[in-house]
Amino acid sequence: MATLTPARRVAYQAFFECRRNNLRIRDYLRESKDFLELSVQDKAFATRLALGATLTKGKLDEALKNHLKSGIHLEPKVQDALRIAVFEVLYLETRRDAAISQGVELVKSVSKRSSGLANAVLRKISEKEAQLTRTKNPKSPSELSWASGIPEWICLEIIESLGESAAQKLILNLKNPAPVYVLQRNVSEQQLQSSSLELQQTVLPDVYEVKNPAQLNVDAYVKRVQLVPADLASQLVALLTASYAHHTLLEVGQGRGTKSLLLSHAFEVLGKKDVPITAVELVKGKSHVSKRRLKTAGLSDQVTSLTFDATQFMSPEVPEELNQSFDVVFIDAPCSGLGTLRRHPEIAWNLSPESLYDGGELTALQTKLLQSCSSRVEIGGYLVYATCSLSNSENQQVIDDFLASSEGSHFEVQNLFECPARACLTTDAQEFLDTCITPEGFLQTAFASADCDAHFMAVLKRK
Repeated sequence: MATLTPARRVAYQAFFECRRNNLRIRDYLRESKDFLELSVQDKAFATRLALGATLTKGKLDEALKNHLKSGIHLEPKVQDALRIAVFEVLYLETRRDAAISQGVELVKSVSKRSSGLANAVLRKISEKEAQLTRTKNPKSPSELSWASGIPEWICLEIIESLGESAAQKLILNLKNPAPVYVLQRNVSEQQLQSSSLELQQTVLPDVYEVKNPAQLNVDAYVKRVQLVPADLASQLVALLTASYAHHTLLEVGQGRGTKSLLLSHAFEVLGKKDVPITAVELVKGKSHVSKRRLKTAGLSDQVTSLTFDATQFMSPEVPEELNQSFDVVFIDAPCSGLGTLRRHPEIAWNLSPESLYDGGELTALQTKLLQSCSSRVEIGGYLVYATCSLSNSENQQVIDDFLASSEGSHFEVQNLFECPARACLTTDAQEFLDTCITPEGFLQTAFASADCDAHFMAVLKRK
């Protein structure tokens, strides 16, 4: 008689709780006691199951609907268990009989009377839908949707934004775990080597890839903000942005302070230790977290954190600290997050296409932020716009719309091939940067030679 494995049980519990309470799967796993008690190998498998089922949820439901008798209503807990099982059957390399057997055991663990249904449905799905997810060289939006598990409209958006070749490579890579990177600050090489983390140097200064990321959850260096987890693309954006600043920098969209930490370290790398950062964040709770992290990092004197709506720079209620011009205004814009699907799989089936197109909620906000924040850029200064998206609707189109506005008429695009940061980069780092620069002079790390998230960046100079 088969026994349900701990990894599958933990993956189901994470998926169930996150779906029921609208939580992020990675955040839940980071705090889950049951997950932390798993072996390293089981942690990796449970993570892949939970994130994968979240990313492909819509396709899993479609497969289930195709093979359930009309009128059958599944209890939510049974449906979630079946989703985990169907994901393993369709998208992992687990032996077919083992995947079905474990799927039946998982369903039985939440509803004994549903085990027969699970056995029948999983066998039908493995015979019919498996061929869709294993199509050789998928190219059309429909084929790529089944191969990756994401909605067809997102596949089409990626193809239109990146071109067929780059889009196909990126979409098919979604099934692989995202690499984990950290910035090391105030940690010696000897300390790093003696730690339990397996770190591999990247082309960017002081940035390492973590080969055993499960250890980061309990690592003391992260809690002391001596190691800062952040994707390679995010770290590149911070380094390039810092190279344009000489006297003052305004950061818009501070979040929980990660970009502030990256910018501060970038200033140090570039020999600009005394450049102050004024950061604004709309959500008060995030601003409090940011202040706490920056205090732990010893950066409270360099970074001023304020709660403020950055679309309101033209209003008379602007705080005194913001009632000035800056030589760099950096907008870490709210966006769809389509470039981070491997880390935040919830996005795939929660995002609405209407938010991106025809003056949608997101793109309208992004343009409004550019128009508002442009008023704080000094003559000859720079307005930097960045997203963690690969959609042209949020990137180049937003920049074009801003430049066509009365506020944007005072700005011109700066080609990132001429970025001041190039001078401090190694030859390998310069080559990495060059792979990310578009013909228009923007940054899009979806084209990067390294495995990282897809981030966009545009630099505009005030005439």
